[in-house]
Amino acid sequence: MIIQDILDNDIVRSYSNSGFMLSGGFPSGLYAVVYDPVAAHREYVETDIPIEKGEPLIGRREISKRKLMNNLKEMEVWQQVKQYLIANDLWDDWETSTVLDESDPFFKGAIGALKSFLSLTDLQIEELISNSISTYRY
Repeated sequence: MIIQDILDNDIVRSYSNSGFMLSGGFPSGLYAVVYDPVAAHREYVETDIPIEKGEPLIGRREISKRKLMNNLKEMEVWQQVKQYLIANDLWDDWETSTVLDESDPFFKGAIGALKSFLSLTDLQIEELISNSISTYRY
C-alpha cells in the first residue's frame, strides 16, 4: 500500500509500506521514497519490484547544488554557508562539483559542519537534503 505523509514544509513523502518500489511521478521513474510539493498532485503506483533490504536510502542520493543553494537561500543562510566554504578552503570543491554525492566524504563533512555551524537538527538537515535531491541511485 502506498503511504503519503505531508511534512511540515508542504512536501508529500510517498513510499510503500510493503517494501516495493513506486512508479510514476515527474520525471516518471522508479522510486523507493519520493518527495513532492503538495501542489504537484503527483500520482504513483506500487510495483512488484522489491526495495533492496538492508540498504538504507540515506547515503544513496545525489543532491542538486542548485536546489541546495536555493533552499539555503530560502532559509536565509546561504551567505553564511558560502563564507564558511571560502574561509575553510572548500569553495573550489563546491565550484567544481556538478552534483553532491551523499556518500562522498566532502558532503558528509559539509553536513556535519552545517549542523554545528548553523545549529540545525538532524530533522532539519534531512528535510534540507530531501528537498535538494537530484536523483536516487539504484
